[in-house]
Amino acid sequence: QEMDEPTRQRFWEHLAPPGMATADLRYPSAEDFLSELESFAEEVSEGEYYDEEAATYYGEDNYSEYEDYDPEDHAAIKALRGFFHEADSYFDAGQFAVAAQAYDQLLDLALSETYETLGIPSPLEFLEQDERQVVSRLFTALQASRSQSEFFDQALYFLARHENQADLERFLELVGDERPALQVHLEAWADRHIQDRLSMPFYGLALQLRLLLRFYEQDGRLDDMRTLWARFRRMYPACYTPLLAELQAANDWQAVLQYAQEALKVAYPPRPAYYLRDAWDSPDTLSLRGYLARAYSANGDTTKAFELYCPAFDETPCFATYAQARRLADAVSVERGAAFTTEAIDRLRQQGEGPRYLLGQV
Repeated sequence: QEMDEPTRQRFWEHLAPPGMATADLRYPSAEDFLSELESFAEEVSEGEYYDEEAATYYGEDNYSEYEDYDPEDHAAIKALRGFFHEADSYFDAGQFAVAAQAYDQLLDLALSETYETLGIPSPLEFLEQDERQVVSRLFTALQASRSQSEFFDQALYFLARHENQADLERFLELVGDERPALQVHLEAWADRHIQDRLSMPFYGLALQLRLLLRFYEQDGRLDDMRTLWARFRRMYPACYTPLLAELQAANDWQAVLQYAQEALKVAYPPRPAYYLRDAWDSPDTLSLRGYLARAYSANGDTTKAFELYCPAFDETPCFATYAQARRLADAVSVERGAAFTTEAIDRLRQQGEGPRYLLGQV
């Protein structure tokens, strides 16, 4: 760094790998750069770069129209700008192993909950960096500097931590004709993952499994999709949702009974009406009671169908659950239907003014 520019250029031309001669590098070596970046990341995690003035300005309680804050004054923004510049220089020079390691660490820093550690949200907004472009560079650098298996592992691990549909599509674009190899890699990952012994099930569904299901669907391998749902249902209760829908469509009522009773043991009550359901949300007790009622009705056991669905009206008191329970009670007998309505009216009256509208409907 203390060399004059002509001497520096002669040094790179004689000793540096091809492409490094014109690289605008600010550290003596890649080791120094990565070591300083790691130290910076550790200091950020320990709160050493927390800026209280920035936190006040970007906090939810700041209503002052006159107070202003310049993010360029933030020490972490200045440091990140330098680190991104160095990572870009290594990438442009074709030193992809260094660039991949740096981009991975920088993106982890920039995409985490930085308000707690830096006092600012979304540092990339203040840097001359496009998030999608940086992620694309990370994937390109990984593919160029890692084995195929390592590329798949590290890119998928990143996507699982920082999921974005555009980034996933960019990854698949880079995979290209190697998709069959990626599918084999995902199946091997699934075989290892199912061996994990967990006390609590996961929410949603792992990215790797969702991607594997996408490949199966594209190839028309519906049996493999059902097998995956059944195989991972205990680890990921969200698998019960498509599995039960498929079994019901096939009129396999015995299997519906088995899986719905199993799922009911770990299911949660229905979410409020305003809740935005995730695409891979676990089935709730209401939907499962519906499956059980339909299965027992299809098997001719109307009494069991009513008994299993009846609690749905207490768990989710609304006219829809009342009407369904009443239909099931009528299927047992007219007397049972009338008795259920009388019981429902009594319970609603005991609750005071709250459910007056529902009481009127019933």
